[in-house]
Amino acid sequence: MKQTLNKICDYGCGQQAIHQFKNGKVCCSKQVFGCPSRKFSNQAWNKGLTKETDERVARYTKVMKKTKSEKEISAWNKGLTKETDERVARYTKVMKKTKKGVPNYKKRKDITTDGISTSQFRYLIKIRLYTSWVYPILKRDNFICQKCGNHNNLEVHHIKPYRKIFTEALLICNLDIVNYCKWNKNDKMSLENTVINLHKLDNGITLCKKCHGEEDEKRKQFFKRKNNKRRKR
Repeated sequence: MKQTLNKICDYGCGQQAIHQFKNGKVCCSKQVFGCPSRKFSNQAWNKGLTKETDERVARYTKVMKKTKSEKEISAWNKGLTKETDERVARYTKVMKKTKKGVPNYKKRKDITTDGISTSQFRYLIKIRLYTSWVYPILKRDNFICQKCGNHNNLEVHHIKPYRKIFTEALLICNLDIVNYCKWNKNDKMSLENTVINLHKLDNGITLCKKCHGEEDEKRKQFFKRKNNKRRKR
C-alpha cells in the first residue's frame, strides 16, 4: 500500500506526494514518467548553484583546475634554470638539443665513445660524409638521378665501394680492425679524417633508390630477400 505524505509534489503537478527522495524532494510517483511534471533533462546538476548555496560546489571549487580563459597554464620548469633547480640541471645533461634547420645527422653518437662495435664505428664514419661528400655530389648533379632522371628518394652511390676505402684508410693509419678495442681516441679520430679525405667527388654519383638498388650488388641481394619475405607472408 502506498504511503501518503502530508505534502504536495515538489515538481509542480499539484498532486499529493507519496515518495521522498534522498535529496529531500517529494513526488507523487517513484517513477520518472509517473509524475506529469517530472521529465528527463540534460540540464547540469550544478546549474544555478554557487559555492555559497551548495556544499558540493564549494568543495569542488577548492580543488578544480582553472581553465586557460581564467589563467594560462604554464610549464612546470618555466623560469627555472639549471643553476636554481636540480631537476632542470639533471635533465640538461641528457636531453638532446634541437634547432630549426639542423638536419638529423647532427644528433649523432660521438665516434670516440667506448662500447660500440666495429660495424657501428664504420657506420658512424659514413654518416660524417654528408657535409663533405654526399651533399656536394647531390648539388653537382642538380639533385637528379643520373640514370633515370628522377627527383625523389635520391642517394649517392660509391663508384669505389666504401669497404675498400675503409680498408685503405686502415693501411694508411697502420691500424688493425682486430685490435679495435685497444684503439684510443686519437686512433679513431685519425682514421675518421683519413676516410673523409679519401672520399673524392669523382667517386660518387647521384642515383634514386631504385637505380641504386640495381647498381649495387649488395643492395640487389637485400631487396631480393625483402621481396621473398613479403611473398611468404
